[in-house]
Amino acid sequence: DIELYYRDINEYTVLGSRIIYTSSSGIVEYVRKSNTISLSTYEMTSLVAYAYLASYSSFVGDINNYTLIYRNIGSNFAKEINISIPIPGIIFNPINFTIEDNYLKYTISELAPGAEEKIAFSFYVPNSAILSNTTINYINSEYIQNLNSTSLETFPNEVCFSAPVDYLSRTPYIQTVEIYYNASNWAPAIGEELNLSIHIRNNSPEGINIQNLSILMNDQYGDLARIDNETLNLTNIGYNEIRSVDITLIKRDWKGYYYPSINYFENSDNSLIQIASSNPIILGFVNFFIIKTVDKNQIEIGDVINVSITVMNIGNICAKNITINDASSFTNINFELVSGSLINTISNLLPGEYITISYKIQAITQANVRLKPASIEHYYLLRSIDTSNWVDIKVIIPENIQMFFVLGPSIVAAIILIIFVWKSRRYNVKKYELQRNELMLFKISRSDEILKIENTLRDKFNLVSKTQEDVTIEIENGGEIDS
Repeated sequence: DIELYYRDINEYTVLGSRIIYTSSSGIVEYVRKSNTISLSTYEMTSLVAYAYLASYSSFVGDINNYTLIYRNIGSNFAKEINISIPIPGIIFNPINFTIEDNYLKYTISELAPGAEEKIAFSFYVPNSAILSNTTINYINSEYIQNLNSTSLETFPNEVCFSAPVDYLSRTPYIQTVEIYYNASNWAPAIGEELNLSIHIRNNSPEGINIQNLSILMNDQYGDLARIDNETLNLTNIGYNEIRSVDITLIKRDWKGYYYPSINYFENSDNSLIQIASSNPIILGFVNFFIIKTVDKNQIEIGDVINVSITVMNIGNICAKNITINDASSFTNINFELVSGSLINTISNLLPGEYITISYKIQAITQANVRLKPASIEHYYLLRSIDTSNWVDIKVIIPENIQMFFVLGPSIVAAIILIIFVWKSRRYNVKKYELQRNELMLFKISRSDEILKIENTLRDKFNLVSKTQEDVTIEIENGGEIDS
């Protein structure tokens, strides 16, 4: 029997990278995506593509050029390549594209490995926009195991062009208005009513009045709703004149609200009136009070202390999914975690409500330590970080070890003193014994000792020597020596 083995052809797509950024106010968030890359095994085709514009900042009505470059980085031919691009505006020069269902279509029969092609078209810029959702479909000559087909797909990067409309200089929008809000209370509590003033300014060219404006604002946003349902009507707004109307809202929950701007009129002339600017308002704010405490500020090595972190919601809306991070509070050189967690999540915290979390740590080394602040990172319009206070802790050596440091040297000093006294006494005894032997040797009476007649050993020997010399002289002179 013969068994044949073969290697599957599989495809792996590397998704496009993303970059996220916000406007200068931080209210609007933007996301941009790069192209994808199709990684493949041997005997498979793989297309990559990227796009660019001739200009990324232009004026409404200008002609812009979109260019798409695609390349076969695989090892096999790509067949039946179909490119589909959303129409960005009025097409000026479609080249070889066909228009179908608001898309520009382009078809290529095949593309060899390593080959690169480029297509382009021109269009009139209508306004600021993002050109995305461009798709390239193609066929691989071999069956792709993990896709169960021979069809593949790739996406080029998004491109964005900016072309703000100058409404003051364009027709038919001769009549323009500016709209802004004022609120009696920017942070209402539950059940509290607030008055919202809507100010409309006619900033049309001089001499042009706005005859009639009707604004319908009956929408309810969550539990923030109007008390009345009347349509707001304004008539005969003169040049540069500001007219105001008031509505009353009531808030029935702890949520914060992004009350939208006005961008639509109900009157029949709304197609002739353009809103030059209209800003939303934010109702509610998030804020936290966070404090860190310990049960003991001075401990001994080996002692366990309890660290408590109290968080209070001092805002006026309910905060949810709050993460308290205290992972950088201390180092493993000074303390070790005994129980509890350094990172905790609070599911929700109502205004005025507080919660306390705690953990226990054990001192390892002697030191003066400052526990770093705990932090809360939260997002409400903007990213904010609230931190707690620092905590000072003094870690000392245990008292029994301190006593040893004091008693040890004292004991050693006492032993040395005892040895010194004992040696001194022995020395004195031996000294007195030698002196007594000297006295006995030279037969010095005790009275001489009492009268302090001091005779050294050398004097004694001199005396003996002198006596012997006197005897010798007498013999030499013929004297006699008594027996």
